[in-house]
Amino acid sequence: MVEKILDIYPISILDADMGCKNIVLLAVEHRHTQLYEKVVSRKSLNESAFHAVDSMGNSTLHLAATLSYYQPYPFEVCSSANAMGNQMVQGM
Repeated sequence: MVEKILDIYPISILDADMGCKNIVLLAVEHRHTQLYEKVVSRKSLNESAFHAVDSMGNSTLHLAATLSYYQPYPFEVCSSANAMGNQMVQGM
């Protein structure tokens, strides 16, 4: 759906929500890697969309780095290294 919108209205890549987040920031924030890759691969892009910051001053790098709550797998990976990593994070 996003691709169709960008095909018809390429300037819509700059549209933002109430938090000043454009499609690039939202894709990163919600870990929609396929959408992010599709947006990046478009030939006619407005590069300012990738330099945008939201209303809190967060860039794509900030949003990607603050995903501590994100669990990439619906199950717990059992290993001693993972257990130690979890203990370190919980102890901080």
